[in-house]
Amino acid sequence: MRKWIILSLLLVLATLTYLVFPKLIPEASAPATFGGEEVLVLQRNLSSQPMDWITVIVYTAGYMVLIYGTGGFLLWKKDYNGFTNFLLVFVLAQTLAVITWALYPVAPPRIGVEGVRGIRESTMGFTLGFDPYIYGAFPSLHTANGLTAALFVGRHGKKATTAWLCLWGLSIFSMIYLGEHYWQDVLAGCFYSIGPYLLITRVVGKRLLSERTKMT
Repeated sequence: MRKWIILSLLLVLATLTYLVFPKLIPEASAPATFGGEEVLVLQRNLSSQPMDWITVIVYTAGYMVLIYGTGGFLLWKKDYNGFTNFLLVFVLAQTLAVITWALYPVAPPRIGVEGVRGIRESTMGFTLGFDPYIYGAFPSLHTANGLTAALFVGRHGKKATTAWLCLWGLSIFSMIYLGEHYWQDVLAGCFYSIGPYLLITRVVGKRLLSERTKMT
């Protein structure tokens, strides 16, 4: 079996695992919330039916592009080492996030902040079933995985990097407008990306390369 098929299956398996596994976390009786003023400001000043639909589509489909699109891009470039590291960073970030959700559950603004509209419920309500954990607002994995995607794609030219960063930025705007995340979740998500990225690419990667050099 070709290497790209194996790697693709591993990415799909990883995403499915972290879609199902967090649902095993007991539902919190008193989840935390943050202020949510940024969500209220956006919804009060920008709300419209087209905006609702555009942001829901970006939030849902854009996230899939950032994950699977990155995997496909790296395989297309035959950057198998980059793909492997991307997968490892993804798994590490997801694992750390799930642990955080279990220890510090946070309700998203659409649930925890009065006055925030639940836009996904009234547009594409079926997508709520794909949320891994209802109180998993902190950190934002849309932010973490999107930034990780941009970091790995960034090794292959400015045009691709610009496109990924634009989609990442639109995803962040959409998640806040929709009431899915607070700004604190976004900030934390950046750290949940950069930390694992540095660990895998600068520490683990160098050690593996050193071991391979010794063997040859």
